[in-house]
Amino acid sequence: MDLSYSHVSEKFLGEGGTTTMEQPENDLVDIIQRLERIEVALSELSRPQAEYLSIRRAAEMAELSYDHVRRAVESGELAAVDKGNGKKRIFRIARSDFDRWMRDGRAILPPRSELKDKVSRYLPGLAA
Repeated sequence: MDLSYSHVSEKFLGEGGTTTMEQPENDLVDIIQRLERIEVALSELSRPQAEYLSIRRAAEMAELSYDHVRRAVESGELAAVDKGNGKKRIFRIARSDFDRWMRDGRAILPPRSELKDKVSRYLPGLAA
């Protein structure tokens, strides 16, 4: 798609480049820049989403630090599969698990009221 100034001005203003409405040249340049940004955004949206995410990509998407997401994976709070070779761990997070983790929050402990009941029921010696 040709979005050069000359092409756009010829198409919308005619061969002479003037119109009775007399729009400033800056408005046309602004419109062209906006259209280019829209094209870039649309091309990014049309790309298929990865089924599995690296910790780095998950951190970028969640706008969290790499270390925060890595700790969530290592603690089991965020489900991930280790696809490393035994010497180096390479985690991959299923997109559905990542979406669930972001939607449902990060708490892995039950609320205090439930926790107190569970401790007294299952660990009666610890209940104070």
